[in-house]
Amino acid sequence: MTGSGVRRLAGVHPRLRAYIAGAVAAGLLCVLWAAVALAQSPPPHWGPAALAIGLMIVSRLISHRVRVRGTAVQFDWAEAAVLIAVVLTDGPVVVLGAVLAVGLVLTWRGLDPVKVAFNAATTAVASSVAVWVAYAVAGGVPDPTSVAGAGALLLGILAFPVVNDLAVAFALAEEQGVSPLRPFRDGVGTLAVTFVGNVTAAFGVLALGHADPLLLLLAVPPLWLVHQAYAGRLRARSERVAWQRLAATVGGLNRLDETEVIAAAVRGAAGLFSADVVEIELLDGPESRRLTRGSAHGEIWHGAPGGEARAEPTVLSTPLVDSGGVAIGEVRLCFRSEVVRGEREGLAMATFAGALVSALRNAQVHHRLSTVATRKEHEATHDALTGLPNRNCLLERGEHVRAKGADGTALGLLLLDFNHFKEVNDTLGHAAGDLLLTSTAVRLGDALRDGEMLARLGGDEFALLLPRLPGVPSGAGIAEARARELLAVLGEPVVVGGVAITVEAGVGVALTPVAPGEGCDTAELLRRAEVAMYEAKRSGRAVAGYEVSRDAGSLDRLALAAELRAALDRPDQLVLHLQPSIDLASGAPIGAEALIRWEHPRRGSMAPAEFVPMVEHTDLVRPFSRYVLDRALEVSSSWRAEGLRLPIAVNLSARSLLDRDLPDDVAALLAKYHVPPELLVLEITETVVMSELEVVEEVLDGLRALGVQLSVDDFGTGYSSLTFLARIRVDEVKIDRSFVQAMNSSREAAAIVRTTIELARSLGLRVVAEGVERADQRAALTRLGCDAAQGYHLFPPMPVDQATAAIWTALAGIEDHGPAVVRLGRGRRTEDR
Repeated sequence: MTGSGVRRLAGVHPRLRAYIAGAVAAGLLCVLWAAVALAQSPPPHWGPAALAIGLMIVSRLISHRVRVRGTAVQFDWAEAAVLIAVVLTDGPVVVLGAVLAVGLVLTWRGLDPVKVAFNAATTAVASSVAVWVAYAVAGGVPDPTSVAGAGALLLGILAFPVVNDLAVAFALAEEQGVSPLRPFRDGVGTLAVTFVGNVTAAFGVLALGHADPLLLLLAVPPLWLVHQAYAGRLRARSERVAWQRLAATVGGLNRLDETEVIAAAVRGAAGLFSADVVEIELLDGPESRRLTRGSAHGEIWHGAPGGEARAEPTVLSTPLVDSGGVAIGEVRLCFRSEVVRGEREGLAMATFAGALVSALRNAQVHHRLSTVATRKEHEATHDALTGLPNRNCLLERGEHVRAKGADGTALGLLLLDFNHFKEVNDTLGHAAGDLLLTSTAVRLGDALRDGEMLARLGGDEFALLLPRLPGVPSGAGIAEARARELLAVLGEPVVVGGVAITVEAGVGVALTPVAPGEGCDTAELLRRAEVAMYEAKRSGRAVAGYEVSRDAGSLDRLALAAELRAALDRPDQLVLHLQPSIDLASGAPIGAEALIRWEHPRRGSMAPAEFVPMVEHTDLVRPFSRYVLDRALEVSSSWRAEGLRLPIAVNLSARSLLDRDLPDDVAALLAKYHVPPELLVLEITETVVMSELEVVEEVLDGLRALGVQLSVDDFGTGYSSLTFLARIRVDEVKIDRSFVQAMNSSREAAAIVRTTIELARSLGLRVVAEGVERADQRAALTRLGCDAAQGYHLFPPMPVDQATAAIWTALAGIEDHGPAVVRLGRGRRTEDR
């Protein structure tokens, strides 16, 4: 079989016309050679010659068509007929007969004369090469009964499809603007199968004819069955390859950016349907349209419809329709010559269009979710009135500076608070007060130096972060001088509500070393600056630096740290409490969070919030964290012995992730209590992880290698939540209680909760909502598809024995009566966190 009909060969390109003309000229030379050789040779035996010509005509009639990359290719038994003809008659008769056969059959089928001429010419060249090769190798007429003759015939007949199909491939490549090897490579598998069938059939016929010509009559039915089998196999292979390519093209549309989806669709459709140019037009509204135009290897053009220069006369279009039946655009395949779209192409085009609509919708949804999340992140970290960073952003920036700072430098903080701001509001109104705040933000912002960060903390409080001071002793003088510069900027009168106002303020100054493990964190630095600011106002000074002797809170904290150090050796004081979490779908407990209460002999029962922040500023971080992990894993071990296999979550402090020994300590405790690692959940926060410290990455890698689960606590409160999930591999996301408690009264909070759940689900993460205190919150979370919840509406924090009993009771209730909620009373809420 060989490709005898090629779609769209009558192209308009000069190079293609020149190539066809050259091919026809070469074919005419071969025909002329055959005619001259036939005239100069003794007359052939016309009986075998007629039989050979008849076989070549019949071989062209018994054919079938398949598609190779959108191009219709006719496969037949031409190779078998030519091989037999070389044995039956002279070479010139073979050439002339092959040309006659292809010309008659293609003309009878109604092909364009140019196509008929091109195919006849390539057949003339291919059959001439086949005859020359066979005669040259055999040294004359090949004898099929000898090994040498059979080999000569095999080589000759191999040259026939190679020459013929390469000629067609070059024409297609020139017409489609692709590599000449691509059309040949695309069809080589099918060509190989048909060639083997042709050679087998030809030698089989020759063998039967040599044994007894009558046997050829018996061979007709088997040969017909072989033809049908090969035709079915080729059609099946062609269909399979076509749909595989469609699947690959559709898979290439799976992108999150709309522009990338459209570009992939243009390139994919051009290659899939062999289009010269693909156009995708999208409707953004009644009067708004966008057009993208390109090819599989050409430039992509974007613009409004009407701005493109279309040179392709044939256009096949398919509408883009969404699930509601609304047209959102159109895909157009443009060809430089006339084409006919078959049924399979129509189905493939419809499938491609449907997949493109889905991909575009997915990209648009992702863009909306990302925009909402980005806006919410910005709102969560910036002041709505002035646009300045807020307290949370200031604290995170300060921690970043501390983590990345060089030894010997200091981090400074100036806290500025207006004097008599209330009088402005009371006298001129709140609008005037807001105008004064915004103008102050602009004036202070204009005075910023490189690396400094200005934030509004609320009310009339502004803070300035100074990241690169030379050190605490000398840096204090620089920071106080900077404070006086800012006061001088504010000292210039500003007109508010028609009244010229001079802003007076008190500024507190505090500094701390930036080296990790030294000084205090940014939250403590801010508290110290606040102490200094109140001292400035109390004493009537404009600027005051922090002095520990005037900070009663600092003295009390030192005493509390010493008492906690002693309590770590007294297991009766630091008592483990557990707060179970439940599966929202079934109501079954699925785990518990470990919380430590301090039964202080003098101060009474203290919630974690009353002493845990103090731990962060001392060297007690490691012993305290190990103590909590030890108690939690001891409970987990006892639960396993009782047949209760639920994970227990333990909060890790920010400084714990800076401890390279943490993975080894966790591994030792897991081994001590024989607890499988998956039953331990370690809760981490975004801030320290996003610091990009290598030690944090090292510690997290070590913990993941152990097999423990990682959970993001208070998700959504950091300014880099999306970046966090993209960078850190975790198992669970815990939605911050502030969003959960406000979700039924605040559209913004509800949007954050919904976005977080959808984002986590798309990443394959478990979602736990914290702070569920009412039934309506639980119902809303269930509707949104949240996996689990934790809060006082479900279980309060309880001592270990009570929590264990409550979990068993809840599990028994679910087994006996189906999903249920076990409420065990109310208690303090925020202080337990």
